[in-house]
Amino acid sequence: MSEVAHGSLDDGERARLAAAGIRVTDLSANINPYGPHRRVVRAARMADFARYPATDAAELREAYAGALGLSPHEVLAGNGSSELIYLVARAFASDGRTAMVVEPTFGEYRAAVEAAGGHVHELRSKAEDGFALDLEALVARIDAVRPALLFICNPNNPTGTVLDRAAMDRLTAATAAAGGRVVVDEAYMDLARPLDESVRPGPARLVLRSLTKLHAIPGLRVGLLLGCADDIATVARLQPPWPVSVPAMAAALQALREERFARDSVRRLARTRTRMALLLREGGWVSPEPAANFFLVHVADGAAFRGRMIGHGFAVRDCASFGLPEYVRIAVPRDEMVEPLMAALKECRV
Repeated sequence: MSEVAHGSLDDGERARLAAAGIRVTDLSANINPYGPHRRVVRAARMADFARYPATDAAELREAYAGALGLSPHEVLAGNGSSELIYLVARAFASDGRTAMVVEPTFGEYRAAVEAAGGHVHELRSKAEDGFALDLEALVARIDAVRPALLFICNPNNPTGTVLDRAAMDRLTAATAAAGGRVVVDEAYMDLARPLDESVRPGPARLVLRSLTKLHAIPGLRVGLLLGCADDIATVARLQPPWPVSVPAMAAALQALREERFARDSVRRLARTRTRMALLLREGGWVSPEPAANFFLVHVADGAAFRGRMIGHGFAVRDCASFGLPEYVRIAVPRDEMVEPLMAALKECRV
């Protein structure tokens, strides 16, 4: 099984930096820098964790389904969207079946398929094309390979590219005709620019959602899977009971109520993203404005650049694990951190 690297400083690195007196703004994980909201934090802290949670996270499923006009039978809650990726792979791509992954992208898709005993068929977008997906080439490959699953991260991590609904509908139709399902990972869709291109679940389409990014609660691990009732039931049969803890449930339910916070965060991050894109262009960095809340920046040697940036007070994501060793990924920070960030980038440039 593939070993997957992730963003965010680990505890050991944080401890070493603290011991050296280095304060670091972590931009290696794509989290809303304005969260979590205080009411979300309070809900988690006040939760009654002396009792068991619901075996199937029913209250969260019902609340999320109601917000989207779905049935609770079309929603599955999990211990983060990563757990749900692994369950989907076990349900539909095990025992030697093939799943297609469009690289560079989130590494857990490949790892989940391999853990389930499936095979991964890769199609890779190219830097010279701005990492834009070649839709015709992908449809042709679907027709030839006939995958049981097609994983699409939309907007894509780490490139920030996004497919519109028409493109997603075409991919879904092609995959369904081949007897498979599309898994659309919309972890960053809440923060997408300029339009919400979110898609609805259906008979050949499963949609992953996360509360981690927008509401900045990655430590609580809450993810959601949307799909037709039959597919959700198939995946649910593989899930152990109590997938969402009591504190995580309380925080998630409160997060769904924080609509104003969500809207304000998206507006603030959009303004900062546009400003940051302009400054990156003016500084000669090759980085188009992405759809999501992070930039993929060419720096020649990502690992070395990351080390220099930490010395200047910022952690960025070395993208070698995506097969992009010459790039780093930088999350959009609070607006007041843009100027210090740009100064650090300039200092660290070779």
